[in-house]
Amino acid sequence: RNANLRSYLRFLEFALPFFNNLNKQMQSEQPKIHELNSSISAIYKCILECFIKRQVILNIPLYQINYSDPSNFVAFEDLYMSAEVVMSINMLTQDEQLAFRKRCLTFFIEAANQINQRFDFNDQILINMNLLNRKNVLEGKDDSIIKLALHFPNLINENDLQALSLFYTDQFIGQHIDKLIY
Repeated sequence: RNANLRSYLRFLEFALPFFNNLNKQMQSEQPKIHELNSSISAIYKCILECFIKRQVILNIPLYQINYSDPSNFVAFEDLYMSAEVVMSINMLTQDEQLAFRKRCLTFFIEAANQINQRFDFNDQILINMNLLNRKNVLEGKDDSIIKLALHFPNLINENDLQALSLFYTDQFIGQHIDKLIY
């Protein structure tokens, strides 16, 4: 009984940091909307990697992965639960190990479900907010803010889009070039 309880506690020790990180992202005192989609997606992907086949994760966009379809699951013995958990469950009987793995799979499925209910991975505004991330701009991941601006027609007039694009390019890319030149 103690080995079973110890295994569950180790699993929670492994899994809870995912949710702590999600909470930190959502409750940050610093503006992070420009990082929200990429950071939530990274955490969600880590959770999926614990129980979804790698080929599914690599070939299907995150928002389209059916995380409750058993054909997408890895085998029970391949569930990722951390080395400490695996060592801990080795002390359990075969039946207890199977029951434990089933509970962990249920936990992962519910975690994915809850995240999906609360976050839209296909929201084009949140996806394009990464255009405001200075690091992405300096790395040349995108050279125009127009994709984001088009989502806010009430804030920026169509006639001002070129001026906005030039300002964006000058403010972000221009400053980087100036540092390289001078």
